[in-house]
Amino acid sequence: MGLASLPSRVVMNLLSDRLGPRALLAVSAGLQALGVVLLIVAATPALVWLYIVVYGFAFGAVSPLRAAVTGEYFGRLAFGVITAVQGLPAQVLGAVGPLGAGYLYDRHGTYTAALWLCVVAFAVSALAVVVIPPARASSAAEPSPAGA
Repeated sequence: MGLASLPSRVVMNLLSDRLGPRALLAVSAGLQALGVVLLIVAATPALVWLYIVVYGFAFGAVSPLRAAVTGEYFGRLAFGVITAVQGLPAQVLGAVGPLGAGYLYDRHGTYTAALWLCVVAFAVSALAVVVIPPARASSAAEPSPAGA
């Protein structure tokens, strides 16, 4: 998975200069959803490998693209605070998610329900990136340095 994520870190960021990071972030979240669907239906090693390639490629692009989108919306000065505020719920959900997946496994004897919840979460994420209006030029404006 790590090797599959390396090309996207370069490719998607180069493409973001032409297409914009928001569009590519939505595509990446959609590809992650598709990757998890491939894992759910994987009945052959070839489908597992396809999952690794698709999901890994999308996974590698998400962090740099999310950073670019955050910068567009909030600017450099607020970037650290916004990242920290986003990080808290992400860490909590990252800790609770495996417990929920374990609970679903205990109830149903399979991880399929938990994986479908991941698909839904990625799809909602992709949709959210698409429907949220673009950042206004003034929203990411940087104040000029003192004395400049």
